[in-house]
Amino acid sequence: MKKAVFIDRDGILNELDPERPKWVPTDVDQFKVTPGIRLLLKRLRDAGFIIIVTTHQPGISDGTLSRKMLNRMHDILLSLKLVDDIMVCPHKADEKCDCCPPEPGLFEEARSKHLLTINYYFAISTRWQEMDAIKHVGGIPIQIKSPKNAKKNLIPTVKNFQEAVQRILYLDKKNYS
Repeated sequence: MKKAVFIDRDGILNELDPERPKWVPTDVDQFKVTPGIRLLLKRLRDAGFIIIVTTHQPGISDGTLSRKMLNRMHDILLSLKLVDDIMVCPHKADEKCDCCPPEPGLFEEARSKHLLTINYYFAISTRWQEMDAIKHVGGIPIQIKSPKNAKKNLIPTVKNFQEAVQRILYLDKKNYS
């Protein structure tokens, strides 16, 4: 049985900066891994989860972020040796692609690529769009409370990534031990 956790990158694995447009990094010097993230990823890994980062990066489409710079940021995450894959949607939301949440394309691609067990994956995000997308493919959404989701908070939220990891480990032990 292959089980996985999908983690939205921005605001969870890396820090956001309200001084930047859209708060997200566009340069590797702005890319700061969230303190304490390594230990939390290790807890998931030790429980047998594949860890897949998902990220919507429309800056690729609009020219505010180069693919080379994005890859340099992702090299930092991969250097932690706790991330198995990084799946990117490079399109603007109005391009109507199948990989931009709430469309489930990134999750479907990862499920096929990694031969994941149906109904045994979780998604952690601050955005309602990822929560909708993971539900389309039978996954379990875990939303972190954020100013980004205050108006569209349709599912219960957790306070932070640590609580999200605790919930996943609890559900894993309760349902599949």
